[in-house]
Amino acid sequence: MPASAFAFFVVILGSNAPTPLLPGYRAELGMSPLNVAFAFSAYFVGLVAVLALLARTRLTRFARMLLPFAVGLGASADLMFLAIDDDPTLLYVGRVVTGAAVALATGPAAALMLVGGGERGRAMIASVSILGGCLGLILSVCVVAWAPMPGRTIYYVHLGLCLAASAALMVALVRRRSALRLALRVPQTDVDSGPRRRWSTTVTAYAGGASGWIAGALAVGTLPVALVEAARVESLSVAALSGIVCLVAAAVTQLTLNSRGVVVPLWIGLSILTAGAIVVAAGIAYGNLWVVLAGCLLSGLGQAPSFATGLRVLSRGLGAVAQGRTASAYSCVCYSVAGVFALGAGATASFWGIRNGTIAIVGFYGLSCGVLAMLAAADMRIGQRVSAVQARLASAANPLNPNTVQLVFRRGSMRCAS
Repeated sequence: MPASAFAFFVVILGSNAPTPLLPGYRAELGMSPLNVAFAFSAYFVGLVAVLALLARTRLTRFARMLLPFAVGLGASADLMFLAIDDDPTLLYVGRVVTGAAVALATGPAAALMLVGGGERGRAMIASVSILGGCLGLILSVCVVAWAPMPGRTIYYVHLGLCLAASAALMVALVRRRSALRLALRVPQTDVDSGPRRRWSTTVTAYAGGASGWIAGALAVGTLPVALVEAARVESLSVAALSGIVCLVAAAVTQLTLNSRGVVVPLWIGLSILTAGAIVVAAGIAYGNLWVVLAGCLLSGLGQAPSFATGLRVLSRGLGAVAQGRTASAYSCVCYSVAGVFALGAGATASFWGIRNGTIAIVGFYGLSCGVLAMLAAADMRIGQRVSAVQARLASAANPLNPNTVQLVFRRGSMRCAS
């Protein structure tokens, strides 16, 4: 479990490596806000395509081969970024390859972590995703701020981490090859399907996870450019604080909830995301950096439970292969919606201006989260009522129920008396 978690962490780390450099790429390569949004969202193209493939097939049973290959694919993206000169084409291609690497690692890593850690590893894929995105952004910002040749150093650092992760993963896979071969067999139908859910529960779980990931996408890919333009922030590292604050809050929240075994209801996470969006929109409107960062903090606090709780709901009771397929399908939906929102933010900023466009897209996002929070709360109440009715029916049908035993005893006594 630690080796597969570390490998997935390193792949996720690379997804945010070029993010603080995007405003710099915009100036050096003459990119428009829409081009910057496309460079950020190109990551979702490779991500969604490969996740859809893994979700529709049972390729996750080859997790022992797919996860090391994904690490190598992430390293190849670093080589593409290092080769960028005056043409942004390699930036777009590298982002697509990075997305494919993350997608290829998601299902296999989820399966291997479940095999290695049991139920403790079921939701760990969400924790590692949030933590990897958080630390990747922090590492990249630190390199951009203080390291020489920041446009190259961050990729050299990630290449070294890929080599270390590959070595640790291969050692672990070789040592546990017999147990993994047995655990990654295609499960029986009843294990593969898991418990039945209401369609409303499934929809709100997917919507909650997507809303959580949109918060990170907006904070990392959209708000830094808006802060440079609307809040007159001159430093790229300061502009990247929006993403850092959001992802750090999400990572700390997720690790705290996991360590204490607490599962936050979905409607609470969505309500916090609504509040965060309102504060961010107000901060952009007034051009105040600190108000925007406060909104990003709230968004991070809501992102973690929204994303993790949705995955728990959808993967409850599944085996290793089905866990990998479900994690791939879940991530596919969440990343797809996040990519659409990021592109929508870039398009809106190009037509309405960066300040007004960002306010519009963040306001629409906050409204959507508010509506989803009410739907999730209603679905939870329906679920509680259904569970209560089922418990009463099961209790009435139980022959060991005290009321049933007393009724049978009375009938027997009346028969004996007659």
